[in-house]
Amino acid sequence: MVNLKNTSSGTELLPEYFTSEGKTILDAIRNMISVSGRKIYWSHAKVVFISEKIAKRGIIDVLDFIERDTEVRTDMKIVLVKGKKASEIFNTSNKLEKIVSYHVDEMLENSIYISKYPKVELWDLINQIQFDISTAILPVAYIVEDNDRKIINISGSAIFKEAKMIAFLNDAYTKNLLFLRNKIYGGILPINNVLGTESSVSFEIYKSKTKVKPILIDNKILFKINLSVDVVLKEVSGQIDFIEEKNLKALKIMHKKK
Repeated sequence: MVNLKNTSSGTELLPEYFTSEGKTILDAIRNMISVSGRKIYWSHAKVVFISEKIAKRGIIDVLDFIERDTEVRTDMKIVLVKGKKASEIFNTSNKLEKIVSYHVDEMLENSIYISKYPKVELWDLINQIQFDISTAILPVAYIVEDNDRKIINISGSAIFKEAKMIAFLNDAYTKNLLFLRNKIYGGILPINNVLGTESSVSFEIYKSKTKVKPILIDNKILFKINLSVDVVLKEVSGQIDFIEEKNLKALKIMHKKK
């Protein structure tokens, strides 16, 4: 919960944490009144954290409760916490934002600039599970040590089939999956050892469009993937002069192969 406190520098938003138990999710939430003294209000909730243990068992019960609650916003984001209890995410710290859920919300909103994990909102996850024939995905949060502090690192994705988690993908495979799903809106494509040298370049993605066409050959289904990406050369380290037309053409060919 967010608590408003008056300080010498003005009003400050501070987090307060409560836990409760119950026979169902709603029962546990209402039991929190006996701890906090207040009925919890959900329309300002930013993120739902789900533990890996719950995800493997299935998330239908969690989604059912959230979807039925009239206070919950459908653009609330869903994150899977790997290897820890979901509640442990609130024991982390960061220097930019005191409220953990606000911090994670910003990380998800800015995911388009790296495209190494998806941003999945409640309505999107429900649609993936209910209507898509493909698998559903969620971003994965890790709790890691950094200079004697516990911080949150979001990287890669968790794969769901029939609302149960079945596998993890690292950030590289997740980016490839986002390309296939036509969900790339930005990010960086770094290439080392350009044209056989020690030079490196970084492309920034400005536009990406993917078309996937199934093809039946000898009773086997194959997929033709047409990927069109507009990039800008944003970084060059080394001695290669890409103003020269021959070097620029060679770089374009190399980029297509990558």
